[in-house]
Amino acid sequence: AAGGAPTAAADAECRKAHAEPKMAKPKAASDRHARAGPAASIAARFVLHLLLAGLVCRLSVPVVSNLMSPSQRMNTSFDTWKLVNSYGAFGSVTKVRTEIILEGTLDPAGQAGWEPYEFVCKPGRTDRRPCLISPYHLRLDWLMWFAAFGSYQQHPWLVHLVSKLLENEAVVTGLL
Repeated sequence: AAGGAPTAAADAECRKAHAEPKMAKPKAASDRHARAGPAASIAARFVLHLLLAGLVCRLSVPVVSNLMSPSQRMNTSFDTWKLVNSYGAFGSVTKVRTEIILEGTLDPAGQAGWEPYEFVCKPGRTDRRPCLISPYHLRLDWLMWFAAFGSYQQHPWLVHLVSKLLENEAVVTGLL
């Protein structure tokens, strides 16, 4: 090994590295069909997606017809599986904008000007951009909007809110 002659171990390593690769044993027919290749899996998934899209499109025909109808049915399911339906939270839009505006002043005598409380997301000033906090919404702002469609007797929480604003409670003013 002196003088740079290769050793038997190094010779064996070199032969192993340059040897022709061994061919894998052919698999039995049952092994070949047990697992399809990635191309077959992608094709099967694509076909499944097309079938599901076709099913949803077919089931959506009555929903779209209902949407185009002058007498829409809201919150209705049109198939047995309830996969597609109409959602009717805003089945009609009023032409008059009814709104509750709560105002306050720092003057104990009430002689100074009154300023409206600005809620974060309640529809209010028409010159400001609507807020977007999706997927959530601010519950108080939402309730204020719907309370405008009824009376304070129907919304007793509103009287409680006003009393807490009069007391200037930090927990309540923090919601604005």
